Amino acid sequence: MKATKQEAGEVVRFFFPDDVKGERRSPAWIKLRQGRRFMGLRKTRGHCRYLEEGRCRIYPHRPVTCRLYPFNMFFDDDGEVESLEINDAVKCEYALGGNVSLEEIKALYFRDEEQDAAYFAKVKKWNAMHPKGTANEFLAFLGLVKERKK
Repeated sequence: MKATKQEAGEVVRFFFPDDVKGERRSPAWIKLRQGRRFMGLRKTRGHCRYLEEGRCRIYPHRPVTCRLYPFNMFFDDDGEVESLEINDAVKCEYALGGNVSLEEIKALYFRDEEQDAAYFAKVKKWNAMHPKGTANEFLAFLGLVKERKK
């Protein structure tokens, strides 16, 4: 939000279940007054809103998920990298641009996992405490907007 100078409501969107494929059992589903929603970055014309003329406007500030993309990493029972696969779920023409070492990808993977776990814990707490709240109240719960006085 700081890098874009935009409010949370301009950065994120609450997607309907039919908008999100393959995530039916994800711990990221938020219970809102209007039903289950999945919070993600807003898009413009079907692609990331920060991609303009083929370039990322917020590149130094992009989310960890974008930094990790297009890689999926899998580990063996000993915690060693078993395989590194290319995720093509979202089209990104520049996903494989540049050199990235396996160690850098691994560090990004663990940082992404850590952020996901923290977010999922907040969603779980919200769902238990506020199952009929609004999207704006959820953003306030996350500390991204100031809660309006009723």
